[in-house]
Amino acid sequence: MADPSSTSPAKVVDIHTHMYPPSYVQILESRSTIPLVRKFASSPDPRLILLEAEVPSLTGADDASAKPPGRPLTKHYSSLAQKLHFMDTHKIDISVISLANPWLDFLEPSEAGPFAASVNKEFSDMCAAHPGRLFFFGTLPLTAPLSTIQESITQLKGLDYCRGVILGTSGLGKGLDDPNLVPIFQALADAGLTIFLHPHYGLPNEVWGPRASEEYGHVLPLALGFPMETTIAVARMYLAGVFDAVPKLQMILAHSGGTLPFLAGRIESCVLHDGHLVREGKVTSQRRTVWDVLRSQVYLDAVIYSEVGLNAAIEASGGADRLMFGTDHPFFPPLGTDEDGEWESVGMNSEAVNKALGEGSEKAKGVMGENAGGEETFGYKYAFTQHLRDLVAERLPKLDVQVLVYPKYETRGDLADCVSRFRDWLQEKVIDIEVGKGTPSPTVEPSVRVVLCGHSMGGIVAAETVIALTSERVIPPSSASGGSGDGNHTAAPAEADRIDLNGLMFPYVQGVLSFDTPYLGISPGVVAHGAETHYSTASAAFSQLSTLTGLWGTKSAADQGKDAQAQRGQEKKPVAALPAPSGAGNTGKANESASTWGSWGKMALYAGAGAALAGSAAAAYLKRDQLTEGWTWVSSHLEFVGCLARGEELRRRVAYMARVQNELGVGFGVLYTRLGKGATALQQQVAGIGGTNMVGTVLGSQRTFCNLPSKRNGPEKLGVWEEAVNEQAGDETSAHMAMFEPKENPGYDKLSQNAAELIAKWSANDWYESSTEGEISQDKDTTPDSASDRDVASDEDITAKGEVVQYAPPS
Repeated sequence: MADPSSTSPAKVVDIHTHMYPPSYVQILESRSTIPLVRKFASSPDPRLILLEAEVPSLTGADDASAKPPGRPLTKHYSSLAQKLHFMDTHKIDISVISLANPWLDFLEPSEAGPFAASVNKEFSDMCAAHPGRLFFFGTLPLTAPLSTIQESITQLKGLDYCRGVILGTSGLGKGLDDPNLVPIFQALADAGLTIFLHPHYGLPNEVWGPRASEEYGHVLPLALGFPMETTIAVARMYLAGVFDAVPKLQMILAHSGGTLPFLAGRIESCVLHDGHLVREGKVTSQRRTVWDVLRSQVYLDAVIYSEVGLNAAIEASGGADRLMFGTDHPFFPPLGTDEDGEWESVGMNSEAVNKALGEGSEKAKGVMGENAGGEETFGYKYAFTQHLRDLVAERLPKLDVQVLVYPKYETRGDLADCVSRFRDWLQEKVIDIEVGKGTPSPTVEPSVRVVLCGHSMGGIVAAETVIALTSERVIPPSSASGGSGDGNHTAAPAEADRIDLNGLMFPYVQGVLSFDTPYLGISPGVVAHGAETHYSTASAAFSQLSTLTGLWGTKSAADQGKDAQAQRGQEKKPVAALPAPSGAGNTGKANESASTWGSWGKMALYAGAGAALAGSAAAAYLKRDQLTEGWTWVSSHLEFVGCLARGEELRRRVAYMARVQNELGVGFGVLYTRLGKGATALQQQVAGIGGTNMVGTVLGSQRTFCNLPSKRNGPEKLGVWEEAVNEQAGDETSAHMAMFEPKENPGYDKLSQNAAELIAKWSANDWYESSTEGEISQDKDTTPDSASDRDVASDEDITAKGEVVQYAPPS
């Protein structure tokens, strides 16, 4: 088996990293009370003074021989270039930056609203300059009137790179259990904006004793005051019923939740034994416990610096999937080494993750980045997969239906690499289940059957996996992997090459269920009907056709990323107006995939390939309930999507899957989106080749994301193709991205029922009828497309004695 960790390093996402924009520093420099920035003769850098415990040191600090209070305000605090340098030094792929404490808590009500808008725009502009590399938590003007705060939330919801808000424990001035905060919490929940809760005020100075400020530095306020402040704030929210009042509210707690992981049990015991709460009727069997809240509405960062603390955080939160890596940059810099080098504090956190979870393990990779990723195009938190699992379980009562998720970070590289890693992983998972079941001969008489589920490009990985299992043919590897190909051709043989099919495949795949997978290419109408706005929203990379040269295998992922960065300052252009591909490298590949579309058709296809990426990475750019992901991921998948530029191979792949269905009984189905009443007007002028304008309607009235089989040949000959109509979506790309979002797809229930019916139909065979119990496990892939596949992991495998495993291949 291939070792995933050796081929695909974990993506690192830093969700706890701060900045003070230059405009914010100017405000601090103008102040005479904390927070403030002041220059002292004894310090080469201005000093940042934030804490009450530092105030006594201000007296006499102007003396050149006196020790300056606070901390040096180095370039790390306000320089974007320095932030990126820090990320590069520590191999951090993505950062979710936020304003450092004390945020805007000290501003006058009349100043707070405008300044919040200004700061949020500064952060948004930073992220836009580095798409996919930076995201941010916005800042709220909490001293302003309620209407101003709610207006700020609305503005943040509309900013592409905003993933939530950073909040202190003071709230509106009375703490987070203040009833007046409930409408704000509700507005944040409705907007899908996560709260990143961060301490600042600590505990009263008297707690630390008279020697603290002069002899103990910042140790007591930072090490003990901050964690206790967070714990107290969340405990007050819990006792006030805030989490019950706003059940959709999601929070990330800084510093691994403070002392909450250690004291949650004590809090719970005190609640149960409190006479006042019992007499008030607040301690009932229906009451949600502190543990319930921690494991449903609270996430923790991993800024804890020790294996012991991290293990407590994992236990308290319900699992490693609820923790996310952070650095707390620019705080805790190295004191004995160059600040431009590696920081010991960062190493301590990553070391704690590796010790607690095992270096290179899937759980460790999750904490380091994948938990914060989230290209969940199968619905938030994979809700669709669980829904589908339940529907299949009802229809197949003899089976134990399971859902398995393929790690999205394993789907990088070209198609050959994706399929190879996915197949190894699938085999390993099925073997583990068979061993657990004590199956005597799993390769001859398996107890597990698998249904591969894939959304968008994930379906292509699923199909290629079946091709490899039934023909023992694999995609020729790219030169980068020691082969002679480009790694994006299909392994399906030509129709004239009639090879024998292998019915004894392992793992045994009972079906491939794909959701909006462009097996025959992306509809030209995706471009003609105005989807270009989605591309420009998704990434500046899609605004220039030259960035898509990876579709023809001419560039590596790294080179593509550099190209995208070089274009950051260029004006965005609609995809449909992009120039035709040029250059010898492009021409050769483009000619290879020539079809009856002619020049305009090829252009639509290439732009459409970008659409597949935009669709599969929808959560990264257009959703508010996920934190990150972006261009770094997209650039690494351009070669993979390049397989869409080979029309003959697309048809060959589908023809092979139809043959597998007819001869081996392996189901092959596609549920594709079609627009309904909500479709925008079709009469849209689109710039074509040579300046010619083309009208959207000339490309057909069937508003689908994917090309469909010819009615003349009969779709039934090429598997099952069923439409999933979205009456609400305005264009094809929106429908593609919203398949698994009930609020955005009125046809969600019908889609779920149709998917479950297909799986049940494929499963109604002799194997199922002879089984006494079974397990269905579904594996989904989560790369751009596989991310979606993962979500759709609710497809089940059919099998009578065993388990049905559903896998969603990488897309």
